[in-house]
Amino acid sequence: MASLLDALMATSETAQAEALNESRLPPLLAAFIKLQADRAKSAVTAPRDAYTGDLQVFDPATGHVSQEAMDRASGLAGLAMTGGLGGVSRGGSVLGSGPMRRLPMDEASRMARAAEQGFDTRKTFYHGSSDGSITDVDPTRTVRGVYGEGFYTTRMPAKADGYAGPEGSVYPVLLKRDRVLDLTTPEGRAIFDAARGNGGNAVLAKDYDIIKAPGETIVINPSAVRSRFAEFDPENRDSANLLASIAAAGAVPLGAVVNLGMMPPEGMTR
Repeated sequence: MASLLDALMATSETAQAEALNESRLPPLLAAFIKLQADRAKSAVTAPRDAYTGDLQVFDPATGHVSQEAMDRASGLAGLAMTGGLGGVSRGGSVLGSGPMRRLPMDEASRMARAAEQGFDTRKTFYHGSSDGSITDVDPTRTVRGVYGEGFYTTRMPAKADGYAGPEGSVYPVLLKRDRVLDLTTPEGRAIFDAARGNGGNAVLAKDYDIIKAPGETIVINPSAVRSRFAEFDPENRDSANLLASIAAAGAVPLGAVVNLGMMPPEGMTR
């Protein structure tokens, strides 16, 4: 079967049909193998197509990353981090044990589930870390941040890459919309300053999930952040796990982010 998949990866549509007919596989299995081959080809050729202009990275009407670019980025991330393409939710538990649960894993379905769970799907944030295998968000790991404990994110991939370093990873993530303490307002700053001497962010986490500060956004409730490539399984909505079934924990080398145009053009935010 592996040799058949290799043949499908390298041949034309006509040759694919002939190879599948010669394989004498059951129609459903043959269709599945062809789907995997098509997805793999789409993933590995995405950076080239973005470079040549064959892949429209940004939607000119909105300035946001196009649907096709995000779909192919998901496939590329899966290949880069796991050697596979995903497509079936592991379910059962945060760590993936238990019975198989099938959730639609296309971009539109995942983003619809994300929105239903309160995530802002219009904005992608980035977390840079020297740890390329983050699976669980623990706000207490960062104790020396300017704004105290938390999972620090930024809208600027290059800034996140500076924290990741040459051996680290940049994690594209989505954040929840509500329960945000805005430090750019006098009221928000007053609440934050008052809490600093009375338990800090651990106390704030009772009423807020996220702290919005100038230039960065800090997650203080782990369930308020997910990998951009997560499955957004409703059964795990309160988990601290990044839930990125497509690409391990959703860590994407910055090169993949750049090549697929996930960095907005100069002067544009997404």
